[in-house]
Amino acid sequence: SDLWVPSINCATCQNQNKFNAAASSTCQQTGQTFTISYNSGGQTAGVLDIDALNFGGLIINQQTFAEATTITGSNLNTAYDGILGMAWPANAISQAVPPFNNLVNQGSVAPVFSFYLNRDINGQPGGELLLGGSDPDHYTGALTYVPVVPLSPNAQQLWWTFYMGGGSVANGPQFCQGGCMAMADTGTTLIIGPTADISNINVFINGQDQGNGYYNVDCNSVANLPVISFWINGVEFPLTPNQYVVNNDGSCLSGFGYDTGSSATIWTLGDVFIGPYYTEFDFGNSRLGFAQAA
Repeated sequence: SDLWVPSINCATCQNQNKFNAAASSTCQQTGQTFTISYNSGGQTAGVLDIDALNFGGLIINQQTFAEATTITGSNLNTAYDGILGMAWPANAISQAVPPFNNLVNQGSVAPVFSFYLNRDINGQPGGELLLGGSDPDHYTGALTYVPVVPLSPNAQQLWWTFYMGGGSVANGPQFCQGGCMAMADTGTTLIIGPTADISNINVFINGQDQGNGYYNVDCNSVANLPVISFWINGVEFPLTPNQYVVNNDGSCLSGFGYDTGSSATIWTLGDVFIGPYYTEFDFGNSRLGFAQAA
């Protein structure tokens, strides 16, 4: 749930815009350190600052964020500069109130935000983050809502976790039988699940394990692959092969992967799912909403 941006003092940040605290007359440097590690590999470390933040044209006058002086792994020299966390406030490593929650607290927006992700690499717009509601121009039908629940009873709500009813491959294996925990996460590209279930799915679609959590599939076979469905609050959310196979210039990647650094049993519905299904994150009602994207 933290916000961090590359610092002008980050020597290894070559292709990213950098924040210069000395050039901001309103920046307060706290002297507190910050470190966050990612399951995808790598770490970001730096110091905490307080400054005015412009978020979607809305101003937060006193926002704590991390000025990253060291970035390693997958977040170094990327097309994006930093990371804006939008999980629950208790998940903030910095213990600071996250930017969106600050906007809610100061009365600028309603306590809900929504994502539309355009999976067409050449499509315009590439996506939309709407603060304060949802955009009916980007989904069809009604949103299906499901309550968010913590990973364990009496625990704090940290992520956008919920109870998923199950899943199945058409004419193939079932998974999440009897129900399981899942989370919606725009910061995850694929759909990540328990290793055994992910293996069963990929074996059925002839995916080749690359040994790093990813599976390749034959691009020529995509049209013949089965539909794979998830059940959320009694509603089926099917994914066609064109939706769950990622084609990168003729190299095809299965949308179902596993986390090499974890044996967790939770499912993470990343961009492969959120692309086809518009997703509303509702703090106010402690729920998630899903609808067919348009």
